Amino acid sequence: MRSMMQTFVAAALLLALVSPPVLAAAPASQPATPPASPPARVALAVLDFDANAPGEWGDGRLLADLLTFRLSDDPALTVVDRENLRSVLEERKLALRGLVESSSATAAGQLLGAQLVVLGRVMPAGDTLTLLARVVGVTTGKTEGVALTVPADTPAPLAAEQLADALSAMLREKAPALLPEHVTLSDPWAHVRTALRGRETAPRIAVVVPARPGPESKALAALTAQTASGALTGSGFLCPAAPPAAASETAAALAFAATQPAAERPALPAEFSRADYILALDPNTRFDSRTGQVVTVRAEVAFVLLDASTGERVLTGRVDAPATDLTRPAAERAALRQSARLAALAAARHTLDLPAADGASATSPPAGEGPAGEGPAAEGPHARPAATRPAHTVFAVPFENATGEGQYD
Repeated sequence: MRSMMQTFVAAALLLALVSPPVLAAAPASQPATPPASPPARVALAVLDFDANAPGEWGDGRLLADLLTFRLSDDPALTVVDRENLRSVLEERKLALRGLVESSSATAAGQLLGAQLVVLGRVMPAGDTLTLLARVVGVTTGKTEGVALTVPADTPAPLAAEQLADALSAMLREKAPALLPEHVTLSDPWAHVRTALRGRETAPRIAVVVPARPGPESKALAALTAQTASGALTGSGFLCPAAPPAAASETAAALAFAATQPAAERPALPAEFSRADYILALDPNTRFDSRTGQVVTVRAEVAFVLLDASTGERVLTGRVDAPATDLTRPAAERAALRQSARLAALAAARHTLDLPAADGASATSPPAGEGPAGEGPAAEGPHARPAATRPAHTVFAVPFENATGEGQYD
């Protein structure tokens, strides 16, 4: 009898081990809530500009193409391919240029599957040109606009870059009025601005870039610094005025030099005494590919965030972004601007103790150690204690291919 009982117990235990677990059903009144998905990209179409100006400014199709390239850099937007746009509208006997009425733009957007449509006009006035751009919400029918005035001799690609920045900034603010309630425009800086609103003072971040020989390299370095500073100040950070070149070069050299013991590191220049952090950026670009008339360039920016009170590194990493345009210089500028913004975002989130976001590969020193393990990590006015500072790690998210998700293949 005892042997039979032991055999029965063993069989029951074996059955319990191999049988799948039975989960209690959730009450009908409390269905499981699916995880929230990130906002999808918003589809946007750019129609030919209505242009009546001399030179390249009189080519409304070129201006729309340039603006399309620049807006395609915005991670919140999916820009309708211009060739597909032309074929669809020509098939329906609609002209690309002259759709000045919101109702006509709405009809075009519905045909193209776009949620937003951009209409533009160039107005010459003496030595200046004014670029007017209106964005029409296809579903709501509402309109918001921006205006940009530039010297008449401004290259069209540069003006398109500035206009795209103005449009992107406007869309971040006005999108709820243009889009249906269930559609939102993603904003990687939204959490940063929210965190800053809860602080009495914003961190002060000085941006520096190592000097490079040659006017072209200097221009790209200046663009990188200006873009990063603009992204930070536009979100509420304080960026002290650019220090003299010699001071910036010293800070950049300290940031990117081989790790040294604290006693051997040179002191930061006095010009940085008003900063809490120093963001050092080292930009590089490389030609990627050419598809027809479209050039793709990739830009990589290595970055180091220094505690300005001690000169110690609190965050290091690099970002990599592609951009497409009709010329290599324009694509270089666009790619550098994307990478500079990503580096600035990584630094901003770190100073506010926010979780790391996609777009950069970055790490902070291990808890309780400086960058070379020489003892406790230094703390800036806005840094969290070393024992709780997270080791931030975020990863770059490349485009699906080198020419911008196949839009211009």
